[in-house]
Amino acid sequence: MTLRLLLVSLGVCVAASAQGFENRTFLAGLGAIDNTNGVAVADYDQDGDLDVYIVARRGYTPTDVRTWSRLFSNNGDGTFDDVTLAAGIQVVNGAAYEDTRNFGIQYSASWGDYDNDGWPDLFLGHVGPDQLFRNNGDGTFTDVTAEAGVSGGAAGGGYVTVSGLWFDPDHDGDLDLYVGSWWDYGPARDLSNRLYVNNGDGTFADVSEASGLDDPGATWMALPFDADRDGWTDLYLSTDTDTTTGDGVNKLYLNNGDLTFRDATAAYGLEDDNYGMGLAMADPDRNGLLDLYLTNVATPSRDQRNPLWLQTAPGVFADAAPEAGVDIADWGWGTEFVDVENDGDDDLIVVTGLFDPDYPNYLFRNQIETGTFGFARDTGAGFADSEAARGLVAFDYDADGDQDLLVSNVFRPPYLYENTADGGAWLDVELQGVASTRDGYGATVTAWVDGTPHLRLHHGAQYLAQNLAPVHLGLGTAAVVDSLVVAWPSGQVDRLPNLATSRRIRVVEGVGLGAPTAGERLPSSSGLSLTVGPTPFRDRVTIRVSADGTEPVRLAVFDVLGRRVHTAEAAGDGVFEWAPTRAAGAYLVRVTQGASVRTAQVVAVGR
Repeated sequence: MTLRLLLVSLGVCVAASAQGFENRTFLAGLGAIDNTNGVAVADYDQDGDLDVYIVARRGYTPTDVRTWSRLFSNNGDGTFDDVTLAAGIQVVNGAAYEDTRNFGIQYSASWGDYDNDGWPDLFLGHVGPDQLFRNNGDGTFTDVTAEAGVSGGAAGGGYVTVSGLWFDPDHDGDLDLYVGSWWDYGPARDLSNRLYVNNGDGTFADVSEASGLDDPGATWMALPFDADRDGWTDLYLSTDTDTTTGDGVNKLYLNNGDLTFRDATAAYGLEDDNYGMGLAMADPDRNGLLDLYLTNVATPSRDQRNPLWLQTAPGVFADAAPEAGVDIADWGWGTEFVDVENDGDDDLIVVTGLFDPDYPNYLFRNQIETGTFGFARDTGAGFADSEAARGLVAFDYDADGDQDLLVSNVFRPPYLYENTADGGAWLDVELQGVASTRDGYGATVTAWVDGTPHLRLHHGAQYLAQNLAPVHLGLGTAAVVDSLVVAWPSGQVDRLPNLATSRRIRVVEGVGLGAPTAGERLPSSSGLSLTVGPTPFRDRVTIRVSADGTEPVRLAVFDVLGRRVHTAEAAGDGVFEWAPTRAAGAYLVRVTQGASVRTAQVVAVGR
């Protein structure tokens, strides 16, 4: 089908919608905190549901609970518990500085498994110093900032970190950290961004200047993707206008493959010199190429507009925002492509506002199902609140298969919007790297259905946050994905044919289907099924097998070199416990009964 851009006039919108959102903030237990910046999600306790970290804007004061950033554990029943104190996340920041810029003292939260042990770690960006908390795997965290070498400055320093991006630019299989600065209250007023390379031993090396990524602009956000399709991860920066210098040009830095980068912004037509804030990337026109959206101060009375750079051919971008109807979205901040109704196309969310509730949040519904690509604004979906919003994350908090929304607000609690749409089929894909990073950051996931690609890049980056969540694909009426293709940063490509939809799966690099988090049972077309958990594990893992008949079930465990390290046998159903005697790492569990075979991967971490 040849797609044309749909001209959407500024006055045309969807006045009402039967598919929308309901505010569940207080019912879910998230109403006790207000005045917030970043909101970030991950399954920090590996129990199978997504937990939330919310960043308070004010400088942290131990005696003032309004200044406490919070970790909320998902109870799995639609509610959350505040576990901040029990988790041991003790914030330190430059509270001595007056917030003269009015954007806060605490800013961002970024989840990433920097030590590849299977437990998400947490980086917090502040007005000096920043903090890194290592997940201990038992519900608690340890502040390892000093030993890791990623503080960014002495306590009380004026460097304002607004973004932390975990990614793997050198493709060595562990996560490096890119830190973006928007301001500096100190006398040096140094806004240079920083790149910390992971040494693999819990420490990082600052290679900012040598890499060429020490960009001096007022960076709000960094988004990693392979712009030139050479297999190396590049970076696009959204840059605010510096009120002192007047500069504010966004940048595309191409990765040279040797931990150095070069500016290629103009060559790719991705210049923008407005008040760049949030970035979002997806394939809303479904041509199999990733497109890029940027939020600015795009009100009707200003000359700024939000660009939507469609990738019309590999590495060729063209701004189609006016024709697509998404160039005006008021004072925009966080933004994300979200398939709200799981109909197989990506809708667009923009949250807005400065300090007064003058601007509503925006939901643009993708109209590609009409045969013509474009968006129409939906004002009746229960999302158009005017609350001076900042951060945004889309995630399935209630595990019902659709994407809910969490929005941070300046003067109100963060709003949790439950998605109540009558949606279509979907697939949630957890990624587990082996040669690539454990998180699988940088992998692309493409579900092919009747010749149409549904493409997502797994990066987690958001305005003021980075989220570690399964890749979500809305699939419309599809009962089966013809082929799921996962392309990993290592170069490994895994292809999984004929997958049933409306479920959550885990794809292990180089292996295929593995056991999802919390030991969910893998679907089986025969009588043999396999459940493993927990994974990752420290001491032992439980392997449960369900089988028809009395034919023996044989278990074998293999290490990454293919060596058999454990065997067992049961007559029919069986429960096995295995405690590895070898080093920590990934292991393949295989059970067989006659001609039937089931496999899963488990990860043992250091004791």
